Amino acid sequence: MATYKGIQGFTIQNLSADPSNPIEGQVWYNSTSNVWKVEEATTAGTWASAPSLNSSHNYSQGIGATTSDGQLAGGAPLGSTANELWDGSTWTTSTSIPAANRTWGGSTQGSSTASFYVGGLAPGASNQTTNWDGSTWTSSGNYPLNAWDLRAAGTQTAGLAVGGIDSSVPAVTNVTNLYNGSTWTSAPNWPISKRNHIAFGTQTATLAGTGESPQVNTFASFNGSTWASEANYPVPLQAGAGSGVESAGIVTGGYDTAPLAATNTYDGTAWAAQGNLGTARASLSSIGSVSGAKAMSGVGAITSVEDYTGPGALVTKTITVS
Repeated sequence: MATYKGIQGFTIQNLSADPSNPIEGQVWYNSTSNVWKVEEATTAGTWASAPSLNSSHNYSQGIGATTSDGQLAGGAPLGSTANELWDGSTWTTSTSIPAANRTWGGSTQGSSTASFYVGGLAPGASNQTTNWDGSTWTSSGNYPLNAWDLRAAGTQTAGLAVGGIDSSVPAVTNVTNLYNGSTWTSAPNWPISKRNHIAFGTQTATLAGTGESPQVNTFASFNGSTWASEANYPVPLQAGAGSGVESAGIVTGGYDTAPLAATNTYDGTAWAAQGNLGTARASLSSIGSVSGAKAMSGVGAITSVEDYTGPGALVTKTITVS
C-alpha cells in the first residue's frame, strides 16, 4: 500500500510555523494556528492590488517584459506627457515624453532603460519616434505616416508598429513597419485595419488583434516576414491590453459595451480564461508575461495597479476537515 512518505519522499510534519519554501503537494500541521495545510498549484491566474501610480492615466503605453522593470508613458487627459518608471517596488516620476508623442502613440515592450515611443496626438497626428535610455528621450527616425492610435511591439532595436489612423487619408490603416533603433522599413500589411487594438510580443513573434470600429475578436501573428491567422479572442472588444509573446501571451480588460475585467492567456493555439481583474478597465496598459503581469491605469484616469500571478503558481491553502 502506498504511503504519503513513499509518494512524496517525506513525512507529514508538525510545525509551529509554515515552512518558508514548501513544495507542491507538501502537507503539514501548523500547531500554532491548529490547522492542516497543503501547498498546491493554482488552477487559474489571479489578480491582486499593487502599489499605485503617482498620477492618473488612461490611453497610456506600458513598457516592459517583466513585472520588476517597467514604464508607463503618455496618455490622457489629452496632452499628458507623464512618464513613470517601475523598479519592482516603487513608481517614480521621470523625464516627460516629448510633446509630439503625448497621447495615443505606440510603444515597444522593451525595458525601462531601452524603449521607443512612436506617433501620437499633440494634438495633431505625429510621425515622431523617440528613443528612451532610462533618463533621456532622443529623436530618432520618423515614422512613415503621421499616425495615432497605432500599437507597437518588440525592443528598441528590433521593433514593430501596426495599425492605427493614418491622418493623411484620414482612415484606419493596416500598415506594418519594422524599426531597428533608428530607421523604419515597410513590412507586409496586417490582415485587418484597426485602431484601439492590441499588439504585443517581439518583432518575430508578435500577436495583434481586436479593435474598433466595429469591434472584432480577430487576432493574427507576425513571424518577422508574414502574418498568419490565430484563434479568435473569446469576445469582440476594443481598448484592451496585452503582454508576453505570440505563443505565451496574456490579454486583459478592454471594452465591449462597458469596461471588462476578463483575462485570457494564449498558448499559440487556444485562449484560456483566467481570474478577473479586481477593477474592470478599458484603455488600460499592461506589462509582463503569462507567469506574472501588471495592469495599470484605465478610463476614468485611475491610479490603481494590479499584479497577476499566472496559473501553476504555488499557494498555501488550509485543509478544511469536517
